[in-house]
Amino acid sequence: MNKIYKFLSLAVLFSLATTARAHDFEVDSIYYNITSKTNLTVAVTYRGDFFINDEYKGAVTIPQSVTYGSRTYSVTSIGDGAFFGCHGLSSVTIPNSVTSIGEQAFYGCSGLTSVTIPNSVTSIGDRAFSYCSSLTSMKVASGDPVYDSRDNCNAIIETATNTLISGCKSTVIPNSVTSIGNYAFSYCYGLTSVTIPNSVTSIGSYAFGGCSGLTSVTIPEGVTSIGDYAFYGCSGLTSITIPGSVPSIGDYAFYNCDGLTSITIPSSVTSIGSDAFYGCSGLTSITIPSSVTSIGTHAFYNCNNLTYHVEGGSYASLWAHRNGLPCSEPFVKGYSRTASSIRLGFYPFAENVHVSSFTVNGKEMLSSDYSVTMLGLQPNNNYTIQYVVRTDARTFTFTEGYRTDALTLTAEQPKVISVGNVIVSAQSNLDDAEENVGFEWRRTDWTDDFASNSGEAYLFEGTMEGYIRNLYAEKLWKYRPYYEAGDGTRYYGDWVGIDPTNTSYFEPTVHTYASVVVDGSTAAVKGYVQRGTDDVAEQGFAYWKTEAGAKGREAARRISSIPDDATTIVARGKVMTATLTGLEAGTQYSYVAYVITDEGETFYGEEQTFRTEVATGIEETTAEPVLRAVPQGIFNLSGQRLSAPQKGLNIINGKKVLVK
Repeated sequence: MNKIYKFLSLAVLFSLATTARAHDFEVDSIYYNITSKTNLTVAVTYRGDFFINDEYKGAVTIPQSVTYGSRTYSVTSIGDGAFFGCHGLSSVTIPNSVTSIGEQAFYGCSGLTSVTIPNSVTSIGDRAFSYCSSLTSMKVASGDPVYDSRDNCNAIIETATNTLISGCKSTVIPNSVTSIGNYAFSYCYGLTSVTIPNSVTSIGSYAFGGCSGLTSVTIPEGVTSIGDYAFYGCSGLTSITIPGSVPSIGDYAFYNCDGLTSITIPSSVTSIGSDAFYGCSGLTSITIPSSVTSIGTHAFYNCNNLTYHVEGGSYASLWAHRNGLPCSEPFVKGYSRTASSIRLGFYPFAENVHVSSFTVNGKEMLSSDYSVTMLGLQPNNNYTIQYVVRTDARTFTFTEGYRTDALTLTAEQPKVISVGNVIVSAQSNLDDAEENVGFEWRRTDWTDDFASNSGEAYLFEGTMEGYIRNLYAEKLWKYRPYYEAGDGTRYYGDWVGIDPTNTSYFEPTVHTYASVVVDGSTAAVKGYVQRGTDDVAEQGFAYWKTEAGAKGREAARRISSIPDDATTIVARGKVMTATLTGLEAGTQYSYVAYVITDEGETFYGEEQTFRTEVATGIEETTAEPVLRAVPQGIFNLSGQRLSAPQKGLNIINGKKVLVK
């Protein structure tokens, strides 16, 4: 430790010595550089061309202004390295004329116990208080505590003279500070807590690096940058809050923070840096949002007790699986949610992992081996989910709480395709699998004695759409979207007016759903069609073989034409389905929904892809056949167990049964 400290001090000393310039004047044993002859401002600095250890000693009070050569200068800053290595400095009072404290300004002031910083200070430079390990009190001008320690910490570092010293204990940074510079509080070993004000927008590299006594940190909303190594080696850190304004977590940001037990990464984060949580051996739980598209090398290396919770089956789950992350459980859990649904999925790391049961708010749910979908839920509502996962060696039982999103249901301007015939639509955050959605419409002059008309709608990526026919053209109308939850509660959007004579030309709507069921040499696909101004002459799907990865991992996109060798299959209905047959094994295919109008124009939906299964001959395997249990009992389409069949579709002992 002693050698490292000396080496670092000499390295920084050399760096400053090669860039510093002589002081301009000295008044009352304080040295100044003129920073503006026009504005008459100066910065506190050191004597001569480079600093000398202990040239400032005891208690130092910096004045607001200083007079030299018949001119009065305002003291507006403390320059880089101004008090560097002044071990004999015991306290500093900074006037409210100062707005910035430079890099390494008090670096290594091991005897400094008290500093008063005014609220005028808006910037604290890199390493400004690094190795100020005796600092026990720092106050802003208003008297609010910045550092406050009644008891010194245990001896934690050797100085260049082998004297054991103790460090600062708690920190409240004044609310005038907008950025915390690189190394600003690094290696304040005795620092146990820090309060960062809402004014701060960035935390620099190594800002709190090496603060091994730090136990908790709350990063405020508004911080948009957490630098590399920001909390490197904060081994005492047990909890940290990352706000939703942070887009990325830097390299080594929480390296060897082995006291952390859990952390939630907000959905604003898109990247996690290399070694970001390396060696966080106390970490047992982490939630990775679906927004994360990049995870660096060794980001969670040696996190041997960690359970990964991955939202939405995202890139992060694939990364976890491919990198064989160490886990206390043999699977990664993914989930997604909307205002009306919660979906849970499991990505096993080992064979013979089976999810045997799900219970939601005390009701048993129907599920597949690795997933469960809960539809028809109430928006903005809490649900308790219990599930059991079995392996050959262990049984895991989990009880977790989830909350659906608040409902968004916003009607759009209607499309009047011909007099009295209108396409209505709305934007929502409902699950595309929801069936109890639609629109109500009524004349604007109707009283409450007249009931509204209503009709069903269809969903594609949250967009609801429906078709209203034969509105009386002599009157004005209005419509609104609705969603009906499984318990019968109906939720409405706002009314939007319709002039049934205000016609325009509209193209048809056509979408290709990404959901596809592949079974051997067949694939079941799904699409959506809504007519425009022109009638639909033909609709269906086109499909063709593609090279692996030809479409890449980009989002599904609309295409303007299909290959000449594409096969077409005609389908019917607004939500249309078709089974593609005779497919080659182990082959990637693209497919797209299409519409041909009676005017001869063709419109396509989004291009989607799937891969058929690889054929396996009987002679190639000696494995026992796998028998999957068929769920026994009566369930609705949402997976809720029923005591008796209800009107409509039911699932009875694993089969769909229509009850009229």
